[in-house]
Amino acid sequence: MKTAGGKAKPVIGIVLQESAIPTFFFKADRPVVLLAENYLSWLFDMGAVPLMISSRTDRGDLAVVVERLDGIVFAGGPDLDPSTYGAASRVEYSAAAGSVGTRFHRPLHSAPQLGKDLFEIALYRAARDQGLPVLGLCRGMQLINVAEGGTLAQEIEGSSIEHYLTLDGWMHYHEIAIVPGTLGHELLQVERYLSSSVHHQAVERLGADLAIAATAPDGLAEIIEHRDRTRFAVGIQGHPEMTRTNLARFDQIFRRFVDRARER
Repeated sequence: MKTAGGKAKPVIGIVLQESAIPTFFFKADRPVVLLAENYLSWLFDMGAVPLMISSRTDRGDLAVVVERLDGIVFAGGPDLDPSTYGAASRVEYSAAAGSVGTRFHRPLHSAPQLGKDLFEIALYRAARDQGLPVLGLCRGMQLINVAEGGTLAQEIEGSSIEHYLTLDGWMHYHEIAIVPGTLGHELLQVERYLSSSVHHQAVERLGADLAIAATAPDGLAEIIEHRDRTRFAVGIQGHPEMTRTNLARFDQIFRRFVDRARER
């Protein structure tokens, strides 16, 4: 797709989130697919065209999907099913957990959706094999790690940093240390920055082909990237799509991602 000035507008795929909510005049919850508007805003601002993808897409059609894309964003969402990284679930999911829950007792909206997980892992690997740039945000970073053979800590324990929402919905922020020599450092151009935190799970064992580009004060991975710099596969544990006004340096990562997609 071309703009009036002749520059290419890359097509970026994003997998939608399945849910059920009351809609219009229906009192009962109806099945819907959702995507927070923040994910679209920065793509539009960077000159990209978002293309929404259903996780119900037949995995046999992945080649068709990837062929039509120039890049893929993996967004936030529910917990990944522990079976995808060879573990048993240690978390109980129930309506009684309330809005955010507590450690090992989380609300139903955080419960894994195995079909979505398996589809996105297969999509990531297909995109990687075809050289498409990939960006993972929050859960999307965790998905990249699992797709590359890594594992997750199902709850963050023993940390002095509050990584998850408070009961009133307050989003915490904390400092991150950025590793010199990484792509993350090249783009952010600082060794200390801030990041938002809305996650109760975290990278445990890092995927074999990945490197950590930034950490929280408690040592948890906050930015990961593929070791092969000819590939663009970057994960950010925070939600930079929600904090662009105050943490504008993350736009440099967004911009590089879209530039790499445009080169295709």
